[in-house]
Amino acid sequence: MLAVGEHLRDGQVEESLVRIANGFAGGIAGTRVHVCGALTGGIILLGYLHGRADASGSDDPVYERVKRFRELFLDEIGGPICQDLRDDGPYGPEGPLDCRLLMGRLE
Repeated sequence: MLAVGEHLRDGQVEESLVRIANGFAGGIAGTRVHVCGALTGGIILLGYLHGRADASGSDDPVYERVKRFRELFLDEIGGPICQDLRDDGPYGPEGPLDCRLLMGRLE
């Protein structure tokens, strides 16, 4: 959530959202074998900003934004799995980029 908020909300993310999303960091609890925390953080933030508040609302507004965000993420980053991004991509220990830069590249 911090990586997402830094770029999509000018660093202005409520503490409660950061806490809610914390377990997703590092590919879920730092395991790196699941979906990237920047991707899940972005989806959480989009739900917070555009999601429905009750069952009578439509999912369409948030679904369209999440689909577009996911497409941009996959096109730009190459995949959703943390370990793959770190091992084979430019975000690993040998790579030139920090994971937080993922979000800046999607703007």
